Amino acid sequence: MLPKSHRLSRKTLLELRKTGKRLQLDTFSIVFGPNHLNHLRLSTEISTKVDKRSSRRNAIRRQLYLHVQKTPLIAKSVDVLIIVRPTAKKLIPQTASFKQAVNLVVRALLV
Repeated sequence: MLPKSHRLSRKTLLELRKTGKRLQLDTFSIVFGPNHLNHLRLSTEISTKVDKRSSRRNAIRRQLYLHVQKTPLIAKSVDVLIIVRPTAKKLIPQTASFKQAVNLVVRALLV
C-alpha cells in the first residue's frame, strides 16, 4: 500500500481527469499531469466490470502499486491515475501476461 502522501485525493483526481494527458493501452488507461511536490502520487481505478470480487480487484491494485514502486526511474513530481479496463479481467495478477501488461504501464510512465 502506498503512503497517504503518495496517493491522490478525490479533488485532485477530478482535476486530473479534466486537465491530464491520456495514454490508452489495451488493458489500462493512464492519465497523468504535473504536480508541485517532490514525489510521485498515484491512484488506480478498477471498476466492478473488471471483476465483481473485491479481493480480485485489490490483488490487481496491489500488483500495480508493487511494480510502480519497484521502478526508481519514474519521473518525480507527477500525478498518475491508472484506470484498469474491463479487458484486464482475463489477466490473472500472478501470470506472465499480467506482468507484461504492467511493464507496459511502467514503461509508459517513464516517457
